[in-house]
Amino acid sequence: MKKIFFFFFSTILVLTSCEDYGNKVSINNKSDVFYKGNGVTEEDAKKLGNFLLKQGYFTTVDNRSVQLLKDGDTYIVKFVVDEEKLKKDKENVVLGFKVWQMWIQDGVFNGAKTKLILADNQL
Repeated sequence: MKKIFFFFFSTILVLTSCEDYGNKVSINNKSDVFYKGNGVTEEDAKKLGNFLLKQGYFTTVDNRSVQLLKDGDTYIVKFVVDEEKLKKDKENVVLGFKVWQMWIQDGVFNGAKTKLILADNQL
């Protein structure tokens, strides 16, 4: 009986701890764009990933991931950021991402409302 309980408890724990970041588009060997939700397409994710690659955000040196969502008519891009780097120079990091927000809004989503969120590695 204990074995059965342990098996079911372990299975439930594993299933509930898995995060659903959405579908994944790999841009290079180190970079991924996860996308999910109504109105977000694989093409949107590829376009965002290729833009980030062209701008040098995605590299072949660092593992980097972003997540693309959509809330109504607003695209939401979640960037995984290093909390320690953010603490060291928060003002400049935030300013840099505000510039990225404008570039992505215009260069990827043709002026559609875009919001960036700085997230931990759990998105």
